[in-house]
Amino acid sequence: MRAVAFAFVSLLVLSACERTDPPSCPVGQVGCECTVEGLCIEGLSCVNNECQAGITEESGTSESETTLETMTDSTSTTETSESSATESTSDGPCMAPEIECDGGCVNPLTDDLNCGECGHTCIVDGGLGGCVEGSCSPRLSECIDWENPTPCNEVCAQIGSACVANGCLGGTYVTYDVLEHCLDHNPNGASINPCTAPEAPSAGAYRCCCSQ
Repeated sequence: MRAVAFAFVSLLVLSACERTDPPSCPVGQVGCECTVEGLCIEGLSCVNNECQAGITEESGTSESETTLETMTDSTSTTETSESSATESTSDGPCMAPEIECDGGCVNPLTDDLNCGECGHTCIVDGGLGGCVEGSCSPRLSECIDWENPTPCNEVCAQIGSACVANGCLGGTYVTYDVLEHCLDHNPNGASINPCTAPEAPSAGAYRCCCSQ
C-alpha cells in the first residue's frame, strides 16, 4: 500500500515538473519583449526589443520627409520666381531687349532695319548711319562737286534732314581728292567747319553730315 501511495505522489511531482508556467510578462505587451518579428500590440512600439508606449518608430522618417518636402517646396518656389523673372524681361516670344518684327526677333538698339521700332530703317552709306542705342546715327549726303559748293545746312535740308556739326568721322563734311574717290567712299579727311560751310570753290568733292 505504501508503495502504491509513493508511486502516485511521484507521478504528481513529475507532472508538475513537466508543466510550463505561463510567462510573467506576455510577449508583445507593454514593458515586455517584442515578438520574433519585432511587433507589439496596437498602440505600442518595439524599441530595443521592448514594447513601449508613446514612441513612434517612424518619427525620424516623418521628420526627414517633412524636411524633404520643405526643401522641395523651397526649390519649387525658387524655380517659379526665376521663371517669373524671365517672363517679365521678355516681350512675347523674344527675350529683352529684342522685339518681334515680321515673325522674327530683332534687337531694336542695333538693328539697322528696325532701329528703335519695327520698320524704322537707317540709311547706312560709307560705313556711317547705323543704328546706335535705338537711334539712327548721322549719315552722309550724296557727293557734292566742290567746284560748285553748297553749304551743308542747305544740302541736308534738301533731303529733309539737318546738318550735324562734326558728327561724321569727327567733321561736318567728309572730303575727297576727286569725285571718283567720293563715289567709292575713299576720303582724305573730314572738315570741322560749321554747317554754313563750305562756301568757296575748291578741287575734289565732299559729303555733308546729316541727321536721320
